[in-house]
Amino acid sequence: MKKKKVYAYALPSQIEKEFGYSPSKLMTYFVLYKLEDEKLISAAFEGRRKYYKLTAKGKTSLANGKRLLSSLSKKL
Repeated sequence: MKKKKVYAYALPSQIEKEFGYSPSKLMTYFVLYKLEDEKLISAAFEGRRKYYKLTAKGKTSLANGKRLLSSLSKKL
């Protein structure tokens, strides 16, 4: 995904544009709350909208996940 601010309500349509899959709004909020609870993302209100961004812990976790997927794909 491009590094552009996206709020939770618009996230499913952005995911659909990028990946061809549209998660439900309920699932989107569930995942966001879980990621926030695990301190992988943080949230901040701008006006009436709540925007999310990766934390340092989230960036590390994302990098580890990318390495794992890369390693697994080389074994296929």
